[in-house]
Amino acid sequence: MKADSEPISTAQIRRDAETIARAVMESISRGDIVTVEYINQQSAARYCGFSEQYFNKLCRTGQGPRHLRIGTRWRSRRAWLDEWMEAGGPNIKAACKPYGR
Repeated sequence: MKADSEPISTAQIRRDAETIARAVMESISRGDIVTVEYINQQSAARYCGFSEQYFNKLCRTGQGPRHLRIGTRWRSRRAWLDEWMEAGGPNIKAACKPYGR
């Protein structure tokens, strides 16, 4: 590291960023950092192969996958979508309860 009074070169910034990025990726691959991905309703519908309109209807009627409702927005995890689809999708009501119920 250079002293505060010396300018840092673009090349040094790039090297430092690459070093940090490598360290973060290694931590994720070791499981030290856990990432949870929430996806919106439109992406969830596309992921499951349904139209957004039909998918929204499934969620409103309690036949959709587990989800979180934040304000007026619905979020789901890919793992929840996978569980729901493996359980039979809209035909299985037991797998369709919103998270926390």
